[in-house]
Amino acid sequence: MISLVHDVMRGMSRDPFWVMETAGHYRLVAFHTMAHGGGGLSTFSWRSPRFGAEQSRNGYERHGQFSPRFHESQKIAADLRTLARKMSATASHGFFSSARPAEHLRATTATAFGHYADGHQACTIQGHGAGQAIYLGFSPDVAFWHALIDWLQTSGAVSPLLTTPPGVEVTRRAGPGADVRFVLNHTFAPATVSLPHPYRDLLTGRDLSGEVQIPPQSTLVMQSH
Repeated sequence: MISLVHDVMRGMSRDPFWVMETAGHYRLVAFHTMAHGGGGLSTFSWRSPRFGAEQSRNGYERHGQFSPRFHESQKIAADLRTLARKMSATASHGFFSSARPAEHLRATTATAFGHYADGHQACTIQGHGAGQAIYLGFSPDVAFWHALIDWLQTSGAVSPLLTTPPGVEVTRRAGPGADVRFVLNHTFAPATVSLPHPYRDLLTGRDLSGEVQIPPQSTLVMQSH
């Protein structure tokens, strides 16, 4: 769901967005944001409060000592410097339940493909250029998104970048001189993905092929040879 919200924000603004008050799993969050076209993170917080309800919240500096989060941020900064040397400007490419009604639709040129119990149109699809625009008049649940994506894949409207196990996301960012895949393991267990052809790990420089294991809550940034 967070991936979808990122894509919506990127599509609405046409510019890199920011994620505010990031806390926890910072490296995964940083690469997840970047993979969907984000331009920055605002973390919470630099120093843990000395008193009050949030004095146990993790800060970079925690009661006189640098926290693991501080050292994780140093690693992120090093990774970003590595990517900056290897990538040129890029553009984000992403995927653009029962539900609580928000509005009744009345399609004119679009095609309605779902209705509320009272018969009013709930969601529409409209061809636009080389793609299709889907409009939902309600707040969908997770089951709806799974059903919608399955339907789009069956109809040939979208296809996965890689075949992955549950909880592993693949996103593409492409632009002049660069075409990069972000593979994000959102789970708390190692995950294995099968690569259809060789890639280069942009963070470590190693060559990747066949089955590759991604540690829990970790990210792989790779480019095709």
